[in-house]
Amino acid sequence: MVKVKEIPQTAAIAWSHTANPLLATGTLAGVMDDTFSSESVLQIHDPFAKESDKKPLAEGSIEGKFHSLSWSKPYDAYSKGLLAGGLENGLIQLWNSDKFLNNGDLKAAHVSDLKKHTSGVLKVAFNPIQHHILASSGHKGEILVWDTKKSTSFTPGQAISPLDKVSSLSWNNSMSHIFASAGNTGYASIWDLKAKREIQIPLQ
Repeated sequence: MVKVKEIPQTAAIAWSHTANPLLATGTLAGVMDDTFSSESVLQIHDPFAKESDKKPLAEGSIEGKFHSLSWSKPYDAYSKGLLAGGLENGLIQLWNSDKFLNNGDLKAAHVSDLKKHTSGVLKVAFNPIQHHILASSGHKGEILVWDTKKSTSFTPGQAISPLDKVSSLSWNNSMSHIFASAGNTGYASIWDLKAKREIQIPLQ
C-alpha cells in the first residue's frame, strides 16, 4: 500500500463521486488537534494533485464542528453533488459542492439547514440510488430520513430493539428503501422504509 497524500488534521471525511475523486474534510467534534484551535472549517482537497500543491481547493469556516460528512452523487442542479454535514449543535447543513469549489465561498454555497435532532448529529449518509435522500442519526435513538429537495423528514418506523447512541448508518446499494443502523446497544438494525419496520439483528 502506497500513501498518496497526507492531510494533517483531525476530521470527518467524505469522498466525491466525480470522475476525479475529491475529499471533503470537516473539523471533528469532541477532539483537540495539535493547534488547539476552536475553529471549525470545511475543506475540499484533491488527493491526487502534485505534492507541491498542498492547499485545499476550497475552504470555509462554519459554526459547530462535525461528527459526520456525506457527499451525494450528482443530481438536478448539483453537478458535483450535495455535501451534508452532521454537526455537534444538532444541525445538518447542506452545501452545493460545485459552487463551493468554483468560488470558495461557503456561505454562497449553503443550500439549507435541516433542524430536527435534539442533540449532536452523529452520522449522515446519502442514498446511493435516490441521491436526494439522506439518513441521519444521533443520541436517544434518533434516526431520520430526509428529502433534501423539500427539507422534510420522517422516522423509518417503530423500533423493536433498544436504541441509544446511533453512530453508524449504511444504505443498501441495490434496494433504495433498505438501510442499516448500529450504535452502542449491541444491536444492528435493518430498516425497510416501504414496510416502515425494523428487522433486529443481535451483534453478540
